[in-house]
Amino acid sequence: APAPISKRYFLVTEQSQKGAAQFDIAVFINSKWIRELKSDDDQIVTEITKHLRPGPNKIVLAATKRTDAPRRSTAASTYYRVIIGEGNAGGDNIMIDNPLIEMKRTAAETGNVTEEFTISAR
Repeated sequence: APAPISKRYFLVTEQSQKGAAQFDIAVFINSKWIRELKSDDDQIVTEITKHLRPGPNKIVLAATKRTDAPRRSTAASTYYRVIIGEGNAGGDNIMIDNPLIEMKRTAAETGNVTEEFTISAR
């Protein structure tokens, strides 16, 4: 059997301006829906280690443009970014030491985008 996962894995969101990019991002790990990251949410910092298995894991980030409201921005400099990586938690702080995945959507984009990544959990 593979060794258990010894590292900890976290997902962190970052926005240049809350809600302005108008993307909601669905997170799937190994074909299982994990959660939705909404453009109107405050920063999300969550541990995803329990959803991973040792070795390769498929992560899909499916970004849906919110077209039900007028566009708040059309600037390419307005972004919503998702970072997944190995890290540590200390007190109230999460530190990602080794970023493995980054998806960045901008307000200039109008279409839905799905990106697929493979990370090796160790």
